[in-house]
Amino acid sequence: MRVFAFVIVFLVGFGLGHSPVDPTTTQEYKDLHEQLVSQQEQTQDVQDQLDDLNGQVDDLDMLRQQLDEQKQQLDKQKETLDKEKQTLDKQKSEQDKRQKEQDQRQSDLDTREQNIAQREKEKQQREQEAMAAAQAQQQAQQQPQPSQNAYYANCTEARAAGVAPIYRGQPGYSSKLDRDGDGVACE
Repeated sequence: MRVFAFVIVFLVGFGLGHSPVDPTTTQEYKDLHEQLVSQQEQTQDVQDQLDDLNGQVDDLDMLRQQLDEQKQQLDKQKETLDKEKQTLDKQKSEQDKRQKEQDQRQSDLDTREQNIAQREKEKQQREQEAMAAAQAQQQAQQQPQPSQNAYYANCTEARAAGVAPIYRGQPGYSSKLDRDGDGVACE
């Protein structure tokens, strides 16, 4: 724009140079001069804006550089965290494997304990049965045995003596006490 204004002023000045009138006093020169000043002010405003924009671009470049550095640091941290995660995943996998093994061992122990408890229960049952048999045998031995010449007039006497029922062949057996003839008297 400056060049254009200068050319116009030059041409006007050259054209007027042949006349006796001072070209700087003409209205056209004054108008062109005002336009030139206005254009220079606008050019200065644009230059100031351009300087501001260049400063902002520099600031943005610096900010972009800082962000790039931060991104590189974050990438390194991410890489480190990924490695740690892999290590933790591996440890977790190994721990899960050990936990499964321990659960299996616990299950085996529980099964063994159940088997032992069952055997103990069966053993106690056998012992109780043996004790009951021994007590029954002891009671049978403690019951008065009828003498070889025992005679009972009726079943009430046999019961009172504690020998009922009386089987055929035992002392005190009598067919009159065996009403149904099955070999057992006073049943």
